[in-house]
Amino acid sequence: MRKQPVQLQWPLTPSQVESVDEMLCELYRRVGELSTGVPSVTTVSGTGVSSLRGFPGDAGEDGEPGPPGSQGIPGPAGASGSGAGTVGPPGFDGEDSDVAWPSLNTFSPNPTTIATLGGTNAFTGANSFATNPLNLLVGQITFPATQNPSSDVNTLDDYEEGTWTPTWTASVNPAIGNGTLIGQYTRVGNLIQISIQLVTGTTTTFGTGNWNFSIPFSIGSFIAGPFLGLSYNATTGATFSAYTSMSSGTTFIPFDILTKAPYTATVPFVWATAGSFYQMTGTYRIG
Repeated sequence: MRKQPVQLQWPLTPSQVESVDEMLCELYRRVGELSTGVPSVTTVSGTGVSSLRGFPGDAGEDGEPGPPGSQGIPGPAGASGSGAGTVGPPGFDGEDSDVAWPSLNTFSPNPTTIATLGGTNAFTGANSFATNPLNLLVGQITFPATQNPSSDVNTLDDYEEGTWTPTWTASVNPAIGNGTLIGQYTRVGNLIQISIQLVTGTTTTFGTGNWNFSIPFSIGSFIAGPFLGLSYNATTGATFSAYTSMSSGTTFIPFDILTKAPYTATVPFVWATAGSFYQMTGTYRIG
């Protein structure tokens, strides 16, 4: 319902102030229906002009970006890695050069004094093998499994250590049974040192005729021996000396020193008790 206009005169009477207040409230109510809500109106009690709360203003525009912040404090160092590196590729072969040897002819680095290997495989220069002894720090010299023979009488061309099982023969062959028969040898060049041991067992048989034992390498053109030996009779505890001498071949016959009789099942005593033994050692040449 539309109200009649009100004529106002100053100063306003209390009734006029009340009429203005009602009109303003009606105005804001209608404006509120067209907006999102009705603004609140606060009326000051008593005489005077009413105080009104205005509508909220629009949001202000974004401000300008602020200056960049200062640099932060560095963090603590990371923990050390534990992984293993990979093996690098093999290096390229270098060019051939003279072999250099250290002082005193030891196989260890020496930064100042060396000996060199010349074109004729002769060591020359300071501390060469021509003027100083060969010193092997590892204490070993290795020879090939197959000998590389040399005709030079001053050249060592072979060394070997080994064992073999001697062959024990006679007219009727003996049999070691549960006894033992072993042989050991050392070869230095063309020189052979051998040792043989026979220990009888409860099932050992001794054959018929003269005993023969094989050796690991054939004897050369030089007379070998004498080989010296010893026998022990487990029945009586007696011992007997033995010897042998060979000129060629691959076997030898032991002999009793006192009687000069070759060994048999009954020489130098009757071989019947387990634990009796025969031992022999000797040196011969193979060339």
